[in-house]
Amino acid sequence: MIKDLLLKNCEKNAEKYQKYKRHKMTQLIHNSLQYELIFLKDSIVNGNYPKSSELFLGADVTILTPNSKWINVKTHHFDNDLRVVTPFAYELSALLFKLRDIAYKCDLIDFSNKYMFFGELAESANNYIKSNDDGIGKLEELLMVVFYKAEKIINNLRIDHDI
Repeated sequence: MIKDLLLKNCEKNAEKYQKYKRHKMTQLIHNSLQYELIFLKDSIVNGNYPKSSELFLGADVTILTPNSKWINVKTHHFDNDLRVVTPFAYELSALLFKLRDIAYKCDLIDFSNKYMFFGELAESANNYIKSNDDGIGKLEELLMVVFYKAEKIINNLRIDHDI
């Protein structure tokens, strides 16, 4: 009887500890995520624009420069990529790579929602570009529009994932 009570008490304590541990890990992930987003935003606002050596291509999104031969060329029969054509393609690509890394590190993006995530970011970039009379816009504004869209999606995903 005493042995059973001790065993039950140990099981309860183990459950409480596991719950506490999950809670602390969730807090740590949340804080890390918030810090990385704030750091990225501050970099953009302070003119330290990210720049990639390669263009973003993935999740049915392709980032291209205005002189690219791939703008109107389908690379395969099922090519339905949303193309974003901008002179700021390398900076936008770097931002998408950074947002991808942040979201994947926190397990917010996976095979089931990456198309939604990157598709909405590309769509926000295209909407911004189209809204400008010159069809280009400004680098910082483009990056911030995409950043704010990503932040909104990430915050919604955090709620869904309880982070």
